Amino acid sequence: MHRLIGRFRVDDDLFDPEPGEAPLSPRPAVGGAGYAALPDDRRFLNLGNDWALSLGVSPVFLGDDHNHLFVSGRFARWFHFTPNTYSQGEIVTSGRYLPGVGQDVVTQADFRHYYVGLPRQTLVGHAEQRWGHNLDGDHEFLLGAESGLRGYDSRRFDGNKRLLLNAEDRAYIVFDWLHLVSVAFAGFADAGYVWRAGESEDLGDIVGDVGVGLRFDVTRGGGGTVIRLDYAYPVSTLGREENPRGVLSFTAGQAF
Repeated sequence: MHRLIGRFRVDDDLFDPEPGEAPLSPRPAVGGAGYAALPDDRRFLNLGNDWALSLGVSPVFLGDDHNHLFVSGRFARWFHFTPNTYSQGEIVTSGRYLPGVGQDVVTQADFRHYYVGLPRQTLVGHAEQRWGHNLDGDHEFLLGAESGLRGYDSRRFDGNKRLLLNAEDRAYIVFDWLHLVSVAFAGFADAGYVWRAGESEDLGDIVGDVGVGLRFDVTRGGGGTVIRLDYAYPVSTLGREENPRGVLSFTAGQAF
């Protein structure tokens, strides 16, 4: 199958440190750039609009069974409301379309808030909502230990509507040991659920967990590699029945 794809992208960059602002410490509040999702020197954080639109077509004459239109779009922006807070909002959508019919359409809204006013700590709040329409069979939303709900088995919940809420306190134990790795402690709470097609989003279905963990941030890694060790205990009746001893997970990358 062949596709013809056209893309259009606009970057609206804004880097505007306050006049007379003293240089920030090169030591980030938490881990490396990939750990806190903030640059080492936050004066270089892009506070402008970041949006993109992609259009593609897969026509019959190139081998498709129908003339499909592929559309994806993204809008994101960082906000710096106070000296000690940073927030990022993002909206993403993608899907393929026939006349009057959407297929494998995914829309996601994501919000993250960082508070860096405490010594060697970052408090992080995260909220995410996903909606799916006519999803392909291998494209269902999953939720579990590997996808942000750490007190439950991996892939425990699946469906086409997903809500995830997280709060986490990340605090240094060791910074840049041997110029190789930083070690941090984390305390966290997760809540969320995935509803299947035909089910309404009943907030009474939401399940949750609480836990603690360690973060190993490879400070010389090109992308700020983070190794994560978490123990989470489910607070819902369903979770306690399935995992009465909690869930221990070891993986790379942040949970959110």
